[in-house]
Amino acid sequence: HDVLDAPCYYRNPYKRKHCRNTQSGSSKTFYSLQFRLRCRFPDDALYCAYSQPYTHTELQRFLCARARSTPDLPRYCLAQTLATSLNGNACPLLTITTLDADPADAGATGPPVPVRARPVVVVSARVHPGETCASWMMEGVLSLLLDPEDPHARRL
Repeated sequence: HDVLDAPCYYRNPYKRKHCRNTQSGSSKTFYSLQFRLRCRFPDDALYCAYSQPYTHTELQRFLCARARSTPDLPRYCLAQTLATSLNGNACPLLTITTLDADPADAGATGPPVPVRARPVVVVSARVHPGETCASWMMEGVLSLLLDPEDPHARRL
């Protein structure tokens, strides 16, 4: 097996420019994590990742699984293609709101507000290919927002 050797977490000499300790007034410092990875065999290749990968295929599986498990999803989620990547993959754009005119769905009183007149919140993730953490975060956000049983999601 490969070995993680001599892990060390320490305060380094670099100072945070815009962050001060409220008690002493001194600049706060950054911290570093240092370790060695040793391979068992001299010609082994070892790959390290900042985060668990999140592929375009995983995104498609997540969206398809959500659509299959939530039959009334089209009532509050409109899926469109925002753009196509250089690799030819569709970049999805999801509009999540009550799309039909039933004010009870949103817990509102009075006449429904037209979609174009509603407040808008834009949540974007994975702008660059290496931002896999953002994809995991977006999956969590979408899981909440697309959950028909969650009272917070229904209110939003």
